[in-house]
Amino acid sequence: MSVNHSTSTGESPTEPEPSVLASLTGFQRDLLFVVASLEGTVPTGVTVQEELADQRGDRVNHGRLYGNLRDLVDADLVEKRPVDGRTNTYRVTDTASEALRAHCQWEALCLGRECVEGEDEEDDAADDEDDGPTYSRRWDY
Repeated sequence: MSVNHSTSTGESPTEPEPSVLASLTGFQRDLLFVVASLEGTVPTGVTVQEELADQRGDRVNHGRLYGNLRDLVDADLVEKRPVDGRTNTYRVTDTASEALRAHCQWEALCLGRECVEGEDEEDDAADDEDDGPTYSRRWDY
């Protein structure tokens, strides 16, 4: 069944842009959140794999991890930089960072909770610019 979205004025309605994350699998979204949570470190694929396994509570297959990282790099959501001839490091792009922040806010809205960016204990304004975004959820009950 199709729904007619036309307006009586002949103007086409403006539809919201789909979220950057809408086309990703749940695994890929989890992967983005893990890479973002490792901001400020030099996360290699092995580091990402271990952290993702800890968060999900199960082993993450090597092929699944690197295939999905490659897809996220191709989608311009993750940057991959070589460390040496065999090791790479990963970080989320600004596009992915904004999309993750929006996703967190949407989740919080759905749950009636607050989603905030992580805060350092010794937080000061000068350090905020250099640190880049961090992601942690604080649910105020």
